[in-house]
Amino acid sequence: MKHVRLKKGYDIRLDGDVSTKMEKDLKIPDLIAVKPIDFTELKEKMLVSEGESVKIGTPLFYAKQNERIKFVSTVSGIVKEIRRGERRKVTAVIVENNKKCEREEITIDETSRENIVESLCSSGLFPLFRQRPFHKIANPDDLPRDIFISGFDTAPLATDQAFLIHENRTAFQYGINILKKLTNGKIYFGINDSTPSDITGVENVKFTGPHPSGNVGVQIHHISPIKGRKDLVWTINVSGVIKIGLLFSEKKIPTVQIVKVAGTASQNSGYFKIICGSILNTFCSANTNSARFISGNPLTGTNEGFEGFLGFYDDLVSILPEPKDASFLGWISPGFGKETKSRTLMTGFLGKSSKFDIPTAINGGQRAFIASGIYEDVLPMDILPVYLMKSILAEDVEEMEALGIYEVAEEDIALCEFICPSKIEWQEILRNGLIYMEKEA
Repeated sequence: MKHVRLKKGYDIRLDGDVSTKMEKDLKIPDLIAVKPIDFTELKEKMLVSEGESVKIGTPLFYAKQNERIKFVSTVSGIVKEIRRGERRKVTAVIVENNKKCEREEITIDETSRENIVESLCSSGLFPLFRQRPFHKIANPDDLPRDIFISGFDTAPLATDQAFLIHENRTAFQYGINILKKLTNGKIYFGINDSTPSDITGVENVKFTGPHPSGNVGVQIHHISPIKGRKDLVWTINVSGVIKIGLLFSEKKIPTVQIVKVAGTASQNSGYFKIICGSILNTFCSANTNSARFISGNPLTGTNEGFEGFLGFYDDLVSILPEPKDASFLGWISPGFGKETKSRTLMTGFLGKSSKFDIPTAINGGQRAFIASGIYEDVLPMDILPVYLMKSILAEDVEEMEALGIYEVAEEDIALCEFICPSKIEWQEILRNGLIYMEKEA
């Protein structure tokens, strides 16, 4: 087994993590939502209107880019609201749950690759696959070179992927067997010491090192790098493989998933069984009146609020304290109790076992960029992040290609944004660069 040892990166010392204790009862929500904004660059075409009755598996909208890709309801009930944002962009389709679990009749067929793809598209599970380059929903008409799965997550407060596999071992293996029929290449499975290594049908590659060693993009870079915009690979997370396994083994659309709730502002941390897309107030609560509810991890997740909904790709809700006011003379304080990667503050001299209650404040606004050379220390890839950002801002297509833009996604450079003393929005700049490359290159 190949073993990749990474030295670059950083494990954020964020307090509020929990054990794998799981509440057995299923949390049934009054509302669920399917959010087009969860899917990068998706242009949706609505198939339902407000007040319309739907069942589990009823298509709510489809992708204009490829009409085969459907997005379905995970409960039966009535479409309560079609929420819109700027330029009337649909941000969420909210369904009120009648708790009758009525289902649409769909055909699930695994006899050929084309039938598998068609079953995934009609069941609303095909968007679980995302392609590199561009980190967006894969095209069902493409044949990926390989498929990559990360079996562990190193992001702060991250869900224990080994625990998810342990709870759904049979479904996960069934999902792997289905994935093998979708590519002529290999299924690469990135593992660490806690991930099961006896899954059949995959090529295990072991990774050790700090975050972001658990990112699938970093793993692709060290296993079989992307060579250009036409060198397509697909990625999928552990929860996605489990859902696909359940779809084909039980012949019905899976609607239940395990999600972790963590963070120092969380009142009921732990693992819960919920309906996909549930409203967060069904299973989350805060121990303070001022808290941020993030669907996903603190580095790349979305601020949803207490009345928000779990994202399509997320298996984690992070609840962090939201400071109301700036810290008085905070810039001159010694920084006791504050996290820092550098040794600007006294806590920088403490070890990895020290944990801190990190609020959502970014401690300052955007300012002139400082070329300090710190970013390369947290990106374990053969990529120069500062020069890549500059080439994006200059819209230099050749330079972006040469600097490896096809290999990275927002999650891979999120640590650069976290440690950035200039408060630069690295993830937003990279996304703009990827969009530009797809249109212009």
